[in-house]
Amino acid sequence: MDTGINPVRVWGAAGPSLNLVGNGGLHATAWDLHRWIDALDGGRLLPTTLRAAQKAPCVCMGVDDDGTCSDHYGFGWHVWSLPNGTRVMMHNGSDAGYYAEVRRIPARRVIVIVMSNRASPLAERMAARLMAHALRFAPAAP
Repeated sequence: MDTGINPVRVWGAAGPSLNLVGNGGLHATAWDLHRWIDALDGGRLLPTTLRAAQKAPCVCMGVDDDGTCSDHYGFGWHVWSLPNGTRVMMHNGSDAGYYAEVRRIPARRVIVIVMSNRASPLAERMAARLMAHALRFAPAAP
């Protein structure tokens, strides 16, 4: 049975890996992710049209009890609106033994990054609580 783990060669050219296909072998710190998002929101990585497409709800990912779509997927980001209309963007990922989540509100320059060495719902709840806390102190959108 192929488990996706190669116990003979656990150190690749980019460092330690579970040798899983599809995760891209990305190694990043929270600071790396913050700089990438800052460059993305600052227009240094993508043209305006592609940045707008990331923020635009394209595919419905979750429906409320009343049939309203509450969670969309844009180009690479889950996109939803808070009750006050504030647009939130989120993406997460996990593998055996880690979890990472990025939540952001570009209009208010809020970025929350949670990384954990345990794939657990606790990290997702922590990201949601940190975002709620950050919104209490973030400047209002222009």
